[in-house]
Amino acid sequence: GNKRGGLGMYKSAFVTEVGLVENTFDFLIYPNPANNNITLSLPYLTSSQSNNSNLVILDVSGRIVHSRSINTATTQINIQNLKKGLYLVQINIDNRTFTQKLIVD
Repeated sequence: GNKRGGLGMYKSAFVTEVGLVENTFDFLIYPNPANNNITLSLPYLTSSQSNNSNLVILDVSGRIVHSRSINTATTQINIQNLKKGLYLVQINIDNRTFTQKLIVD
């Protein structure tokens, strides 16, 4: 009864988790917090994706404060002109958007 149902739920959750992992795109921002430059690392960026990829940095009000295309797996970005605070870094690849937080101090 319960043991079998529990096993079925675990199995289902595991399959869902694998599905979620396959649909994500990991990228790294370092250092974070930062104040002068950040490095953006896209370890899984393929050459076909790099032709259709861009980066946008947004402030907390949603205003674009930096935008550029991305064509390599590692990109240096100067953020000296950004004020201290919280920003969102969005990577757009093949019409999909991935977002991480950036703290500028």
